[in-house]
Amino acid sequence: KTAIYSSTAARFETLAAEFGLPFVCKEPRSSSGLGVFLIKSPEDFSMYQTGSSTVYVQEYLEIDRDLRVVIIGDNVVTAYWRVKPPGAFHNNVSRGGMIDRTGIPGPVVDEVAYVSRRLGIDYAGFDVAVTGTGVFLLEFNQFFGTRGIQRNSVDLGKKIYRYLLSNALNTPTTTCRLSSSKAS
Repeated sequence: KTAIYSSTAARFETLAAEFGLPFVCKEPRSSSGLGVFLIKSPEDFSMYQTGSSTVYVQEYLEIDRDLRVVIIGDNVVTAYWRVKPPGAFHNNVSRGGMIDRTGIPGPVVDEVAYVSRRLGIDYAGFDVAVTGTGVFLLEFNQFFGTRGIQRNSVDLGKKIYRYLLSNALNTPTTTCRLSSSKAS
């Protein structure tokens, strides 16, 4: 469950009643686990609220890992689990999470690819929680960490270049005269 509120309208008591404790708050446009807070108390919520006019809230899911699925164009470049360290809150590799490439659920990866196509998202890292009660798309980020890709020996630069090149070849182009050009 996710909700977005104005910071002036959001109250800790209301959010705690709706989402239970703890709950997660995120700052818009953040990445690498920065701007993601586990809210357990009114004090935690006050510290989070100082940085944003928008309150982005998610239900806390008790998971030890999430699935990162990287999409370029219509293709899944890689998928891997991000496993949080013992006692930690964040799964992010940049915050100490470990990469595990075993047991990647193909149907979940296929569903993420479908969602990215339907939304017209051609470059992003999708984070997915797989739980006993269902599969949850936590977020997608176009400024995602690439450490997991680097450890998979995928050359991200080449993949992006090939995608852009193939799109450029399939996109109509127009020629225009620059204003500094002199007519003869």
